[in-house]
Amino acid sequence: MNKRKFFLLTLLAATVAAALWPSPEVDLAIIEPSAARPTAPARAAASAAKNAKPVPALPLHKLERETMVVTEQNPFSPTAWFVAPPPPPQPSAAPPPPPSAPAMPFAYAGRLQGEGGRWTYYLMRGDQSFAVSRGDTFDTSYRLDSVDDAKMVIEYLPLSVKQTLTIMGDS
Repeated sequence: MNKRKFFLLTLLAATVAAALWPSPEVDLAIIEPSAARPTAPARAAASAAKNAKPVPALPLHKLERETMVVTEQNPFSPTAWFVAPPPPPQPSAAPPPPPSAPAMPFAYAGRLQGEGGRWTYYLMRGDQSFAVSRGDTFDTSYRLDSVDDAKMVIEYLPLSVKQTLTIMGDS
């Protein structure tokens, strides 16, 4: 056995022996304060107390503490982390209007008959121009459905709404 283990076992044995060793009974004496001569402030307070008028005693019910309601919670009770969902929204007085297509943004600029008798129609929106034929989709959300001498029928594709564009002054 090496020296370290021997030393540790010796300390362990000493600790166990000290814990099990019977201790002598110790009488604890209560020490009373000595009757010392009172100091000058204490003597002044005692003489003032002799000459003072008695203070009327307060009724006992005024001295009692007000009872406070304390709700004790069990610290070992299960805690729920559930949060109630918000209340559903109240229905408004009028439902929102159904979606509608925007106003016709195009203006008729003219037409040209190409080879094979197929007509190409020119439409303008601001600085942009579009050359379209029947059945063509343009501006990513419009399609030219039909054309006659007085009007063009253009379908707004997101809502499948057909709109009419009047052809005026065609030469």
